[in-house]
Amino acid sequence: MSRSDPAEVIQGRLGWESGDISEADPSNLKPHPKNAEIYGDTDDVDDLDATFKESVAEKGVLEPLVVTNGKEIISGHRRWLAARDADLDSVPVRYSEFDDDLAEREALIEFNRQREKTPGQIVNEFEEVLEIEKQRAKQTQGERSDLSETSRSNEREVKDSYEDAAESFDVSASSLKRGKKVKDK
Repeated sequence: MSRSDPAEVIQGRLGWESGDISEADPSNLKPHPKNAEIYGDTDDVDDLDATFKESVAEKGVLEPLVVTNGKEIISGHRRWLAARDADLDSVPVRYSEFDDDLAEREALIEFNRQREKTPGQIVNEFEEVLEIEKQRAKQTQGERSDLSETSRSNEREVKDSYEDAAESFDVSASSLKRGKKVKDK
């Protein structure tokens, strides 16, 4: 029995099929609002590497942007900026539907896993993942109407949310809490 290619698994989870790429006018796309909140770098094309901008101007965008059906960019904010700067008429895109807002926000973070980040961006990601985990815990609790809502169970859910969020960053919750305190100051 052969194992599935990880790219195929991810594409399947996003509802993509091989060759499921279309074109979009960059002027019709917009950055996902959470991208600026978490990474803070979607506004200024001057922050992009000159070599990268030249490459996009000469060769176009080679890797498709991941875009919601509402035309918000999940992955490819820098490629989009470079394409607009180069006055490209179209960019390759993959449209993706997400089960809910939480899945969409989680995808934004997952698509940015490989990117080099500042400590502040890491803390921002942690805060976002923590909020997603908290909201999922509330949804789960709402679905389990047989549970009584007590402060102890809420404290446990918050602690579990911190642990789950920290685990996704491969660091301890206490390290991320310290980073959050530094960022807040």
